[in-house]
Amino acid sequence: MSEAYSEILERMQTEFEKNAGYVPDDASDISIRMKTLAGEIFSLESSLDFLKRQMFPTTATGEYLDKHAEMRGLKRKPAIKASGKLMFYVERPLSYSFTVPKGTVCAVSDGGLRYVTDEDTVLPVNESFVMVKAHAENGGSEYNIPVNRVTSIVTYFSEAISVNNSSIFGGGASAESDEALRERIAESYYNPSNGDNEEYYRRIALGVDGVYSVGIKPLAQGTGTVGVYIAGRASKCSDEVVSALQQEMNDKKGINISVSVENATLTGVVIKLSISVKDGYYADDVKSKVQNEITEYFRKLCVGDGVKYCELGELIYHIDGVKNYIFDTSVTKEYEGDCTKLYTLGAVSITVV
Repeated sequence: MSEAYSEILERMQTEFEKNAGYVPDDASDISIRMKTLAGEIFSLESSLDFLKRQMFPTTATGEYLDKHAEMRGLKRKPAIKASGKLMFYVERPLSYSFTVPKGTVCAVSDGGLRYVTDEDTVLPVNESFVMVKAHAENGGSEYNIPVNRVTSIVTYFSEAISVNNSSIFGGGASAESDEALRERIAESYYNPSNGDNEEYYRRIALGVDGVYSVGIKPLAQGTGTVGVYIAGRASKCSDEVVSALQQEMNDKKGINISVSVENATLTGVVIKLSISVKDGYYADDVKSKVQNEITEYFRKLCVGDGVKYCELGELIYHIDGVKNYIFDTSVTKEYEGDCTKLYTLGAVSITVV
């Protein structure tokens, strides 16, 4: 930790007084020089501290952490754009065909999230709607939305056409954080790849954009076979990602090894519980916090992770305002980890008692 500017200046002034026998005037040339030099020394020490932190993957950040990852054959995962379908419709069928052009921009009601059509699509004569493939304007998990959220057309149309997303938008992912990349770098040291073990195939899979987690099953279909089960963040990977990874595995697999890549099975988990709220807290606010914490717990689950009461309970109990909680075990079940499955959040019921 570098010294503060004031500490450096004070040390210089004390040393000068000790050797010169007097205290220079604050506006004197000597005092101004000391202040200037103290500032430069502080800047140098700060730069050295920064460089020290970038020397090791446990403390490096940003582009410097990327360089540590490259030395382990890893790279930071970029943000992925969510994709889905938009339904453009009219109240009465048109007597002429109408083209929804590629690049048409639509948005959720508050205008915060925007989506762009992938291709020119024609609304035929006497038809009232047409489905159009679209993607998020930017990458990020926040663009994964449920149905009926996209309701505004940003691009100008002369015709009275409306829009809605009759299907979910999914597959979006935020760029990998420093913390997540740091964990992968550490894992590469703890479980080194030898060119044909589980870690070898795991590392290949996690290096493909759009893959958040992976399960490896040796002998999946008998001797000489490996099953690779992948998922996005609380969602399946797109067909394009599965195909890209299958090709990558085919190019890098061991001799006489057959590797199959597929999406992990998504298994919804129903959560039902009751909570009591501490005095002085609004029940709806606390309930919302519990809902968000449960959602985040499942969002972070990886393929092969189990679902445990103790883990969920620990998170819920420490939420500000929660006095106590109890799961309805007739509905909410625990699940053991399975390398072919990803447990996702199903229906959630929270009762305040």
